[in-house]
Amino acid sequence: MIFAMVTVGCGCFLGSEPAGASLHWAFGRSWFRKLPRPLPSPCVAEGEPETEQSVAEEPDSEAPEALNTLESPVPRNTETASEETAINELDCPESPASYVALRKAFHDAPRQELCRFAVGWPKAPAAVAAYEDHRKWREMSEPKQLFQAREQVPQWISKGRFLAKDESPVLLLQIARTDSKKAPELYFKALCCSIDEQLSGSEFQRITVLLDVRGGAGWPNPKPHELLPLLRIATRQLPLHYPGVLHRIILYPVPVAAALFTRMALAFVDSITRSRICLISERSKGGFEKHLEEYVSKESLPPYAWERHPNLS
Repeated sequence: MIFAMVTVGCGCFLGSEPAGASLHWAFGRSWFRKLPRPLPSPCVAEGEPETEQSVAEEPDSEAPEALNTLESPVPRNTETASEETAINELDCPESPASYVALRKAFHDAPRQELCRFAVGWPKAPAAVAAYEDHRKWREMSEPKQLFQAREQVPQWISKGRFLAKDESPVLLLQIARTDSKKAPELYFKALCCSIDEQLSGSEFQRITVLLDVRGGAGWPNPKPHELLPLLRIATRQLPLHYPGVLHRIILYPVPVAAALFTRMALAFVDSITRSRICLISERSKGGFEKHLEEYVSKESLPPYAWERHPNLS
């Protein structure tokens, strides 16, 4: 079950980019016999700082005050680049040529969104084609629909603005709350809603994803094969519409056997992808929350999650 959650968590956000394909195939096939090899998709951004992969452990915490949550559809970023505005390659130093081509083709689009697509597709023609497809997808994915979907899966994914200690936006996912009786598209739309919420600012930002792999009393606690439909959708669609959004994914508290198996799988992927994945072991010295505190505080989580993190300060 834990392996399945790790697969879904990493697969959703690393998706079908070359590194992510190797990763979720490497430790997903033993759980999902019919898991397809993902479609080729955006490139991994080059030159991103490499961080050390960590491993850590267990629970205890309390609660001050709820941060603002959303009560209406998520407004997408409306800051755009007008035709009169000079195109500055420095707006996207990671992929300047691709960014310039996107700005010329879509001068009315949000700059940070164009920058993400430029990083995802370093070759200009591919970036322009990918963003054109994304705009068509956006026309069919109204913010109101995404918001309504998220309201139907409360506490599966966090809503509202929460920040990690490095100031990156935080999303908390509790995969054990996935109800296989509900359509996987519902969960995918909820995921899109929360990502849009975090990316609604004018700056290029990457998200820290917290994946709590524990089950819960009274939760659906799905079996591995029941997560397959969601995994299929997320691995194919997220990289196409949200390239370059992942800053770090933190999985906790991971059983020792699962951590060992996952680290073996990580040996098959590139160093940039490895640097984005942090495994916190259930047997970490001092408890998993002590290691989780390197990245987030209690205020980085929605109030409903504080009871499950009693030792997080």
